[in-house]
Amino acid sequence: MRLSALALPLFFSLLACQLSFASVQWSYSAHGAIIGKPILLSDKAIFSTHEGNVYGFASARGSISWMYDAGGSLAAPVAQVSSDTLAVATVAGRLSFISSLGKEGAVASLPSAPRYLAGGSGTLYASFKDGVRAYSQSGKSLWNFTLASPAGPLSSYGNSVYFTSGGKLYSLAAKDGSQNWAVPAEDSFQSAPLAQGGGLYFGATDGRLYSYDAVSGRQRWSFQTGGWVQSTPVRSGDSIFFGSNDGNLYSVTDSGKLRFSYKSGEGVWGEPVLYESSGRQLAVFGSNDGNVYALDAGTGEAVWSFSAGGRLGGISEKNGVFYFGTSNGMFYSLSPSPICSISWPQNGGAVGDWPVAVEGTAYSDLGLQMVEVRLEGGNWQPAAGTYMWRADIDFTSQPYGAFRVECRASDASGGQQSGDYSYTTLVKTQNVPLQKMSVVAPSEAAKNATITISARDSRGSELSGVALSVAGEKKTGDSPFAVVLGRSGAVQVALEKPGFEPVSFIIVGTGGDSLLLPIIALIVLAGLAFFAYRKFFRKVA
Repeated sequence: MRLSALALPLFFSLLACQLSFASVQWSYSAHGAIIGKPILLSDKAIFSTHEGNVYGFASARGSISWMYDAGGSLAAPVAQVSSDTLAVATVAGRLSFISSLGKEGAVASLPSAPRYLAGGSGTLYASFKDGVRAYSQSGKSLWNFTLASPAGPLSSYGNSVYFTSGGKLYSLAAKDGSQNWAVPAEDSFQSAPLAQGGGLYFGATDGRLYSYDAVSGRQRWSFQTGGWVQSTPVRSGDSIFFGSNDGNLYSVTDSGKLRFSYKSGEGVWGEPVLYESSGRQLAVFGSNDGNVYALDAGTGEAVWSFSAGGRLGGISEKNGVFYFGTSNGMFYSLSPSPICSISWPQNGGAVGDWPVAVEGTAYSDLGLQMVEVRLEGGNWQPAAGTYMWRADIDFTSQPYGAFRVECRASDASGGQQSGDYSYTTLVKTQNVPLQKMSVVAPSEAAKNATITISARDSRGSELSGVALSVAGEKKTGDSPFAVVLGRSGAVQVALEKPGFEPVSFIIVGTGGDSLLLPIIALIVLAGLAFFAYRKFFRKVA
């Protein structure tokens, strides 16, 4: 509706961060949550916000090429209609077609706000509460398929359009909207059907991924998860990858058998993406926990992750660079080498007036040299470890409020992250309850034997910076501790760490020269002497 010139106001340009070498190549802070999966057209990365703005970036540099104002909140993410045309629809029912250069073309009025959009071969398909409609790029209505129930997410493959509605799975002819077939099926929500290799795959609100024959509509199999399957699946070879609201990314065979599942912190709604890296295929997906995860597509092993700080949707990839947006209005271009991520504490976690252990992972194609962390733009401090790392961040002198904790990685060649970093936000508040310390130790041990005393947090992770006291002798170090009691009998043991409830207990030392045995012997001898004395004096009397 309103088109900006190529020379946008300096305000917008300053918000884009351009980096020559970094994990985050560039980022942009938009006004409102990013919706949908970014669209990559030639040298442009295009994404949309719920408020109604569509942005076109030079994908390599991150500079804004254009911005389009749709004139109202968007009813659905922007859809690609052809190689150089996009479609945008508002909740008020205004449909507009724009070019890859951001220029507005045809405009049409829709009967109501569309629920989902999908494009293909120059045609836009839109689902409504009462049916599915098709439009040409000139805004002309091509056909209307009426339904008694709202239509779900659409997909267009070849000559067919697929969607669910009212407990049925439909296949329509893309040319004229005539029905190919309709079969009983669970309804989908956000998960658009994938047609590939003769199969049709989609996620449903009953927590299952379904597979149907794309030609006949015959159900082939289903796979149960622990939550709604809102993720649109992807397929590579004999494997199908998809996310569930139970927080897992799943890989199943084309016969519906589980290959692996990987648990993230929260629901996985966005469509995963597959790419080749260093001779192996990786599956990359975003989670509602604010992280991007990359897994070995064959084994499910975690390879790298990135903390973006907001709920993530679908991810797009080109030449090993990933583009995605978050619910907090950030749009990223990410090249994952080197890269680090913060896995603990979770974003938004409360902390008290003490040092906090921050943990995470890092990755580089060239090998890692070091990982560093910092608090709220302060000085960088080295972390312990590389691929798995840990550092203590001291909140003792900080005022109450929210603080950003960031990490950065350096690879073996000296290349270092710069600009934007993986981060988590922690909130220092009053009256934060002390955590429970879990201690594993034997109840008794030989006095000269070496025993292990382990202090762990609620996750079962070993604690660092723990003060250990054994029979009054104190030392501070990292758990687990190797300890020799050095004496027999009851030995007092205590463990303390700021932010945790102190723990004390007794370990009984066995063997050796405890004073208990000599005392008992003396008592026995004294008793014998007393009885002998009494017996002697009775005889004399």
